[in-house]
Amino acid sequence: MEAVAVRCPFCGGEEVARKVEGTERFFGTGGSFDYSVCAACGSIYLDDAGIDLAPHYPEHYYSYTGAKRPPLQTAVEDFVVRQRARFVLRLLRKAGTRVDADARIVDVGSGAGDLLRGFAAIGYRNVLGVDPFLREGVETGGVAVERRPLKAVANDVRFAGTAATVMFHHSLEHVFDPAEQLVAAARLLRPGGGIVVRVPVVSYAWERYGTYWVGFDAPRHVALPTERGMVELAKRLGLKIAAVRYDSTENQFVVSNAYVAGRTQLEAFPSCPPRTALRKLVTIPLRLRAAWLNAQKRGDQAAFVLLPASEGIKVEP
Repeated sequence: MEAVAVRCPFCGGEEVARKVEGTERFFGTGGSFDYSVCAACGSIYLDDAGIDLAPHYPEHYYSYTGAKRPPLQTAVEDFVVRQRARFVLRLLRKAGTRVDADARIVDVGSGAGDLLRGFAAIGYRNVLGVDPFLREGVETGGVAVERRPLKAVANDVRFAGTAATVMFHHSLEHVFDPAEQLVAAARLLRPGGGIVVRVPVVSYAWERYGTYWVGFDAPRHVALPTERGMVELAKRLGLKIAAVRYDSTENQFVVSNAYVAGRTQLEAFPSCPPRTALRKLVTIPLRLRAAWLNAQKRGDQAAFVLLPASEGIKVEP
């Protein structure tokens, strides 16, 4: 297939500061993938928009493993997703957006619906997943998932203009055109609604580890923003960033160090990932360092709340 060139998907810049070459490290399948670093905003993006990424999303990719898990693992993960749902609601309140218990909550790239089950568990049951790549037969634990592109869902009169919030939890970095996705998300919003984007952010961990940074994740992560890149993208679309919260963890060190040592993530953490008390104790210094970086807005991932600007959404980015 002929390579399809792209410009910076965040600020739209065409000038490249430098090129970097990445390889697949999560599963250890290798390969060579060329990326560009935007000279204007510092964001990073995969050069070839025509690449077939399907082979890099196997059936055992963690987003698609389904709702059926061992009881102990289920209990731990249920607690984690409930906490994550509360985090999102707090962030939306900080941005001035209130989500009532009966409001529709949409998660784009929902996989098997883990996070949405967290919302349902704390009383928010009007939830909808959107994931065109979720395989038929994958157990979603009762969560409704639209297995079609977000644009198609946004153009469906049953859903357009009905959502209190549309969320991208580490899914926007998997698409070549984040602008198109955000425009479609905006179509789903009801008046007063907001978009939540949680993404890896190009910052300290990238400077320290380069392509060994766990957030780089070639070739699945095709578009990685800086905070400036997110601000520029919002401006281009007639959106504004109403709140930002850095929420990186010790994984930016633990997993990146494993990659530097030549191990895959699955080799480093066979349980993928084991949230055990022992690991929590061992990594306390790294968690404290991650918290310090978050306070300095230098963490390797962040949550952004985007709201329509006063002049409204630009339909075409």
